Amino acid sequence: MHFFSKLVSIRRDNSETALQCLYQAHVPVLIFSAGFGDLIQGLLRKHGLEYPNIHVIGNSMVFNETDGELLGFKEPLIHTYNKNESVIPPICEYSDAPAQRGNVILLGDSVGDATMAQGVQKPGTLLKIGFLNQVVRAPSRDFNFPSLKF
Repeated sequence: MHFFSKLVSIRRDNSETALQCLYQAHVPVLIFSAGFGDLIQGLLRKHGLEYPNIHVIGNSMVFNETDGELLGFKEPLIHTYNKNESVIPPICEYSDAPAQRGNVILLGDSVGDATMAQGVQKPGTLLKIGFLNQVVRAPSRDFNFPSLKF
């Protein structure tokens, strides 16, 4: 798919380093997106970050094999408020990984992402980190905003 070679990727700072360290430490990583899982997988491949510990769950496109026309998306369609264990296919290699680990670090950029760990069997420590893509003027009940003084 030469399409991915033309993609301009927007990544968080040091994401390549973080993914490499998690791979070397054998830490399972789930990239859970309400966006296009196919594009995320392609970007990981393009940047040499397609490690066996990384699993991408996102919306998958269905194309017409004859002319490449987009026909639709595979079910279930993932959106901000159903990104949790309920949409992870039982045959997914990742589906048993959280049960083998006691801790979860959840990173998200929307309030709906705070519930992504629902359904994880026997969660130990759950650390939720929210990336703010906008100015927040009031505290949220879903994320704690620490008061930092410099």
